[in-house]
Amino acid sequence: MNYKQVRLRHGADETVTWLPVYAAKVGNRVTLPEFTLDIWWKVTVVYDFALSEAALRAKQRNDRGSLSSLVDA
Repeated sequence: MNYKQVRLRHGADETVTWLPVYAAKVGNRVTLPEFTLDIWWKVTVVYDFALSEAALRAKQRNDRGSLSSLVDA
């Protein structure tokens, strides 16, 4: 499965995350497990670049590994 980076909005709040390509469509509404499940976020921007699941997991591991405060989180 491939993932795309997206910008989401819920009211005045915004966040950026990676979603599966099938869900990464402007206007879609999604929930995020890392936030409260009953909050729906609207996809406002979909960035062009896609990553495979393995590449995304490696990127996240490398990104978090470079921040000592998150290594054991």
